Amino acid sequence: MNSRVGPAFRQVGFLVLVGLFGCEGGADTDGPGGTDEASDSGSDSGTEVPSDLEWGGEAIPEPLSDFWGTSYVAAEDAIWVIGGQMLQEFDGTEWTNISDPEAFGFVNPSAGEPPEDYHLAFYPVSVTGVSATEIYLGSANGLLAMYDGSGFTKLADGFGHPEVNDHQLSLAPHPSWVSPTGHFYHLTQHTTDYQLVVWDGTARTTADLDLRIGGQQFTTRTIWGIDDDNIWVGGSVIDIFESPIHRFNGTSWNRGTLSFGDNGTITGFWGTAASDLWMTVTGNQYGSRLYHRTSEGWGGSGLPSLPSQESSYVFNHIWGTSNSNLFIASNHGLFRFDGEEWHHIDIGVDDPVLRIHGLSATKLVVEVGHSTDMAFRLVEGL
Repeated sequence: MNSRVGPAFRQVGFLVLVGLFGCEGGADTDGPGGTDEASDSGSDSGTEVPSDLEWGGEAIPEPLSDFWGTSYVAAEDAIWVIGGQMLQEFDGTEWTNISDPEAFGFVNPSAGEPPEDYHLAFYPVSVTGVSATEIYLGSANGLLAMYDGSGFTKLADGFGHPEVNDHQLSLAPHPSWVSPTGHFYHLTQHTTDYQLVVWDGTARTTADLDLRIGGQQFTTRTIWGIDDDNIWVGGSVIDIFESPIHRFNGTSWNRGTLSFGDNGTITGFWGTAASDLWMTVTGNQYGSRLYHRTSEGWGGSGLPSLPSQESSYVFNHIWGTSNSNLFIASNHGLFRFDGEEWHHIDIGVDDPVLRIHGLSATKLVVEVGHSTDMAFRLVEGL
C-alpha cells in the first residue's frame, strides 16, 4: 500500500477555539458549575518529535473488498466490515460474506404490503456492536437487524418508496453506536435534515437534530457515547466557521458550537465521563487539534504537542483507556500519550491510520490506508 493521505473528507485546517455555547434553550450546562464556555489554553502546537515506541505491528488478512464503510472489531479474530453491500466476517483465519440480501424479504410498514414484483433487499450500510455475539446492523432501507454470531434477527422493518427517501441511514464514517445496555443509535438522513434513530430493545424511535447554522447544512460524521445519558454527535459545516456538537444528556438534546475555521470537522470522541471527554478536530489550513471537556466545559487539551502540528496533520480518530493512555490515529501514523509525552508507535507500515479499535490498554486493531485501499493491523505493546 502507498503512504497517502486518507479520504478526501479528512481535510486539514486552522482551528481556533473561540467559544462553545449552547443553542436550543441555552448553554449545555452539565457537571458542577459547568458551562461550555471554552478557552484555547494548552493549544496543540510545537516542534518536538516524539520518540518511537517499539510496539509490534502485524498484518491481519485483508477483507474481500479493498475498501469498506464501517467496521466493528470484537477481537483480533472477530472482525466485521461492510463491503460491497455485504457484511463480511473475519474468524481469525479467513473472511466470508455472511449477509443475505434476501434475508428478511420486505414489508413496507407505512404503505402495507408492496406489489409482488417490488422488493428492497437487505444491504447493510453500518455495523457496530458490544461483543462477538451482539452485533447491530443498519440497512440502506432503514431496516435494523442484529447478528448473534450465527444468524440474523430483524429488529425493525425497513421502508419502501417514497418513505425510504426520508429514512436513509447516514453514510457518515462512524454513523452508529450501541450503548452498554444494548440500545442501538444510528444517524439517519431525513430529507434535508437528520434524525437519530434509537432502538431501545423493544421499539424504534427517532429524534430530530437541528443541523442548520446560518442557513448552512451540517454534515454528520460520528456518533459516540459513554452511556445512554451521555451521547455526542459531531461533524462539519461547509464554508462557515462554526460546527455544532450535539449532546444527549438522558432527557433532551443540546447543541453547542465550536468556532475553529472553515470546513472544520469533528472526527472522534473518547472519554470516561461528561466531565472528562476528548475530541479530535480537523480543519483545512493549519492543522488539527485535540480538545478536552472538563466540568468547566470545552478547552484546549493542556497536553504536550504532537510533532510540528503543521498543516499536513490530519487527526482521523481517538481512543484510550485513561488520560495517561490516549491514542490518536493520523495521516502521519499512530500516536500514544503516556501521561507525560507523546510517542509515535511504529506499526510496521507508513500508511495513514484511519481508525482505532481498542481491545485492551496495550492491544489495538487499527485500520490503515486510504479510501480505496485499506487494511487492518494488529498492534501490541508492553
